[in-house]
Amino acid sequence: ADTQLTVYPLGVRGESTEEIVVRIPLESAARFARGGEHRIVISAGVSDAQRRIPPAQSAAALDFGLGSTTVPTLVVGPSPVGDAGHTARIAMVDEAFAAVCARRGIRYISVYQRLLRRPTWRRAIAGDGVHPDRTGYAMLSRIVFDGWSTWLEDDSQGKKSQAK
Repeated sequence: ADTQLTVYPLGVRGESTEEIVVRIPLESAARFARGGEHRIVISAGVSDAQRRIPPAQSAAALDFGLGSTTVPTLVVGPSPVGDAGHTARIAMVDEAFAAVCARRGIRYISVYQRLLRRPTWRRAIAGDGVHPDRTGYAMLSRIVFDGWSTWLEDDSQGKKSQAK
């Protein structure tokens, strides 16, 4: 069956997980008021690592955000970047996010390990060291697609999302 989606991308470049999740209730209220099926996808963490926010603080913020909604939620982890120190901090955020999602039974798509050592990914982020080019976004979308598709199918059949 075809799924009709209306997508509202709400990302603000450079926002931390804390800054993102405090907007969930407010942003959702207006969009969810008219009924229908609703879902949230959260993708955060790269800015947290850049700003040197402790991974435990980022994880607590994610946990708060996940607790602020009752709709099915998918979390996509942060991707590696060009700077080794920043990437090492991203690894810690990725692990912390995975643990929060596992504890809550929320599907988590970790892209970090799948992209970390791929030369194609490193070339894709060569421009500014963070944001991928077209090839990089294609790689990222392929990784996310499988988890996304399963998440849509599982929740539409009334199954609880499992951490991945």
